[in-house]
Amino acid sequence: RVSLTEPPEAEAPVAKILVDRCPSPNPSHPTPSPSPNKEGKKVLNFGGTEVPRVIADYSSTGVLSPAHLFQCGYKYDAQTDKWNIGDLACDYIYIGSNNIDFNLPGTLRVICDFSVWEKEFHTKKTQGGNRESVQILPLLSLDEYQNFTQEKNLEIPHFVNIYQESLTPEVIELMKEDESLIIVASAKEAHGIHELRNIFGKLNKAGITAPVILRFGTNWGTNITAETFTMYAATDAGSLFIDGFGSGIWLNTVSPEITIRKLNDLSFGILQAVRKRISKTEYISCPSCGRTLFDLQITTARIRSETDHLKGIKIGIMGCIVNGPGEMADADYGYVGTGPGKITLYRGRNIVRKSIDSELAVNALIDLIKEDGNWIER
Repeated sequence: RVSLTEPPEAEAPVAKILVDRCPSPNPSHPTPSPSPNKEGKKVLNFGGTEVPRVIADYSSTGVLSPAHLFQCGYKYDAQTDKWNIGDLACDYIYIGSNNIDFNLPGTLRVICDFSVWEKEFHTKKTQGGNRESVQILPLLSLDEYQNFTQEKNLEIPHFVNIYQESLTPEVIELMKEDESLIIVASAKEAHGIHELRNIFGKLNKAGITAPVILRFGTNWGTNITAETFTMYAATDAGSLFIDGFGSGIWLNTVSPEITIRKLNDLSFGILQAVRKRISKTEYISCPSCGRTLFDLQITTARIRSETDHLKGIKIGIMGCIVNGPGEMADADYGYVGTGPGKITLYRGRNIVRKSIDSELAVNALIDLIKEDGNWIER
């Protein structure tokens, strides 16, 4: 099932996008199943036990202003001269060959092309000047990386763009000695999961545990729709993150209908779906069946409208008592139909209130969340 709280017929278009994309098996593209190093090396806030980081692509924006960052979770207040940071605020922005001449939020780092970094930002660090305080960092091509290592600049954290064929024996030897490397891995083929898996296979075989950012979108063409982009990103990134690969996600596209805001929200949505980074309310719902004791679609929509601003809370919405408590076992709160027009509320696996009239049950759920101190106002 694609969605448990929508009409089944709404699933057909989504399923068609996924099926149409699947290529015929190609024996020249064997897909290894490497065992990921789920922690690996930590560089800046990538890798180790850190959550996957989100990169927003501003390389096509042109001259940047503080207002541009609103799309990725940062809002500048001119009166107080402060940045307000949202729950879906990205961790890095990529500006390509652009420049940036305003003070950034303290939690945000910038990635730029190596040529710009070398000319404009090489000596610019935030107060303190140590590795952890570097706020503007270079992205290198493979050729630039090889020159960069020869100049012994390896104490500076840096990002390197690679593809499957980039990992020659010579490059692998350079990466083995590089303690400040963050890899940006991309595929060239439209259905490129096998390429990315092969990259991890080569890195693992060589004992390279540098963090790897998964970059998607450059291989899907310019005419892709927002819906299709969402499906491609969710399946490609989701399958890799579920298997333990990836320390960051970077989505970019040249399609005008797919905005930076959409890409940023999608990135966080994927990480939440694979349980790698919880940034908003999570809903666990059952597929409606003959035992369902209330309108699952309407009730789920109402609960979501009242609670979707709560960060990191899981709410189970179950149609009946038969399978509901088991299916929502890891939820923080449960809303379960126990009779015609009657709802039972759970805190975790424990029943809190029984046989609440369905007209009053959503408000009772909100009261329970407030009672636990987990409620915040919008």
